Formats: sequence, C-alpha cells, structure tokens
Amino acid sequence: MINKQIIFKRYGYLTIRVFSYTDDPDKYDIRFTSSAWPHWRIRHPNCDEHLMKELLQIYTIRAWLFQWLPPRLVHWLLAGK
Repeated sequence: MINKQIIFKRYGYLTIRVFSYTDDPDKYDIRFTSSAWPHWRIRHPNCDEHLMKELLQIYTIRAWLFQWLPPRLVHWLLAGK
C-alpha cells in the first residue's frame, strides 16, 4: 500500500501530514509528530474524509498553540504517560 502525501504543515518543531492511499482514495492517514526531543507521533490510519478534515483542524490549532511551548511540556501534555 503506497501513500501519497497531500497535506504538509509545519509549526516550529511540530508537523502535520496527511497521506492518501493510492489503492483507496477515500481513505486517509493523519500523522501529528514532533521533531524535537523527546520525539513522539500520533497516527490515525484509515480515516474517511470528514474525520480527516476534523482532525486536521484540531491538530492545526494545537500545533499553532504548542509551537511556543517547550517540547518536554508538549510531550507530557500529548504523549506522556
């Protein structure tokens, strides 16, 4: 299954990527990642178009707000246990 990247947004050390599946164009893969230490990734595979747009809006707002916070605090807020 080959994915084609259709959306790429970068906010400081945070990245939002949306991939479209080439074999099923109605399915999307959303990835919200941090490039600063500590690294983390939130992934939503096999999303439909409505969920993809909703998650893209949520993660865009989060990334815009979190880009000014220290990476360790963002890791604790989103991916920490």
